[in-house]
Amino acid sequence: LKPHDHVFLEQVSVPGAGRVLELGCGDQCQAALFLAQHADLVVAVDSAPEAVGSAQARTKHLAHVSVCCADMRRLAPCELQGHCDFDHVCFFYSLHHLAPPDVTAALAMAWELLAPGGTVLVAALDC
Repeated sequence: LKPHDHVFLEQVSVPGAGRVLELGCGDQCQAALFLAQHADLVVAVDSAPEAVGSAQARTKHLAHVSVCCADMRRLAPCELQGHCDFDHVCFFYSLHHLAPPDVTAALAMAWELLAPGGTVLVAALDC
């Protein structure tokens, strides 16, 4: 992680961070690993099976972290370990992989899965 990434993630990586959902975790699962320090539960999602396999291997030592293979534009609670409300939903450099209509769908899905008073965090590449 770069120093500015730490600043971004520290906004929600506080004691009692609650339930965190990372959408588009990739194979490194960096945000989920960082956020797992203080969260009660972290669910990381990616649509690429090979990325999910790598991310699962990186997080297997953390019982409160799960990595799921699913489409961030269309998620069901069964794909999210039964959870449907998260205190924080994070897009960590993942939205740029989607076409504009799919970005809209992914952001709508994030809002749908957000608990009342929760936050959506978006880290994006400079264009």
